[in-house]
Amino acid sequence: MDITDQAVAEAVTSAIDCSGNKRKAVASAIGISETTLSRRLNAHRPFRVRELLRIARVLQVDPGRFFEKAMEKLS
Repeated sequence: MDITDQAVAEAVTSAIDCSGNKRKAVASAIGISETTLSRRLNAHRPFRVRELLRIARVLQVDPGRFFEKAMEKLS
Protein backbone atom coordinates (compact mmCIF):
# COMPACT_ATOMS: atom_id res chain seq x y z
CA MET A 1 0.00 0.00 0.00
CA ASP A 2 1.23 3.44 -0.92
CA ILE A 3 2.15 5.72 1.99
CA THR A 4 -0.20 8.39 0.62
CA ASP A 5 -3.11 5.94 0.61
CA GLN A 6 -2.25 5.08 4.21
CA ALA A 7 -2.25 8.75 5.19
CA VAL A 8 -5.61 9.35 3.48
CA ALA A 9 -7.07 6.30 5.24
CA GLU A 10 -5.88 7.65 8.60
CA ALA A 11 -7.40 11.06 7.83
CA VAL A 12 -10.75 9.50 6.92
CA THR A 13 -10.67 7.30 10.02
CA SER A 14 -10.02 10.33 12.20
CA ALA A 15 -12.84 12.30 10.54
CA ILE A 16 -15.33 9.47 11.05
CA ASP A 17 -14.30 8.96 14.66
CA CYS A 18 -14.50 12.71 15.42
CA SER A 19 -17.92 12.95 13.78
CA GLY A 20 -19.52 10.56 16.24
CA ASN A 21 -20.94 8.48 13.40
CA LYS A 22 -20.69 4.72 13.56
CA ARG A 23 -18.61 3.16 10.82
CA LYS A 24 -21.45 0.83 9.96
CA ALA A 25 -23.76 3.82 9.43
CA VAL A 26 -21.19 5.59 7.25
CA ALA A 27 -20.70 2.46 5.14
CA SER A 28 -24.44 2.12 4.67
CA ALA A 29 -24.85 5.80 3.82
CA ILE A 30 -22.22 5.66 1.08
CA GLY A 31 -23.42 2.37 -0.37
CA ILE A 32 -20.61 -0.02 0.56
CA SER A 33 -20.38 -2.87 3.02
CA GLU A 34 -18.90 -2.42 6.46
CA THR A 35 -16.20 -4.91 5.45
CA THR A 36 -15.26 -2.81 2.42
CA LEU A 37 -15.09 0.34 4.54
CA SER A 38 -12.93 -1.48 7.07
CA ARG A 39 -10.52 -2.56 4.31
CA ARG A 40 -10.29 1.05 3.13
CA LEU A 41 -9.82 2.45 6.65
CA ASN A 42 -7.09 -0.10 7.38
CA ALA A 43 -5.41 0.78 4.06
CA HIS A 44 -5.71 -2.75 2.71
CA ARG A 45 -7.34 -1.18 -0.35
CA PRO A 46 -7.22 2.47 -1.43
CA PHE A 47 -10.31 4.64 -1.31
CA ARG A 48 -12.02 5.46 -4.57
CA VAL A 49 -12.62 9.14 -5.22
CA ARG A 50 -16.39 8.69 -5.23
CA GLU A 51 -16.19 7.03 -1.81
CA LEU A 52 -14.22 9.94 -0.40
CA LEU A 53 -16.74 12.40 -1.84
CA ARG A 54 -19.64 10.45 -0.36
CA ILE A 55 -17.98 10.16 3.04
CA ALA A 56 -17.31 13.90 3.06
CA ARG A 57 -20.97 14.55 2.26
CA VAL A 58 -22.15 12.24 5.07
CA LEU A 59 -19.74 13.83 7.55
CA GLN A 60 -20.52 17.31 6.24
CA VAL A 61 -16.85 18.16 5.69
CA ASP A 62 -14.90 19.41 2.70
CA PRO A 63 -13.43 16.39 0.88
CA GLY A 64 -10.17 18.29 0.55
CA ARG A 65 -9.78 17.88 4.30
CA PHE A 66 -8.77 14.25 3.82
CA PHE A 67 -5.93 15.23 1.51
CA GLU A 68 -4.86 18.21 3.62
CA LYS A 69 -4.57 16.00 6.70
CA ALA A 70 -2.73 13.35 4.69
CA MET A 71 -0.24 15.91 3.35
CA GLU A 72 0.36 17.25 6.85
CA LYS A 73 1.20 13.75 7.98
CA LEU A 74 3.56 13.20 5.06
CA SER A 75 5.39 16.51 5.54
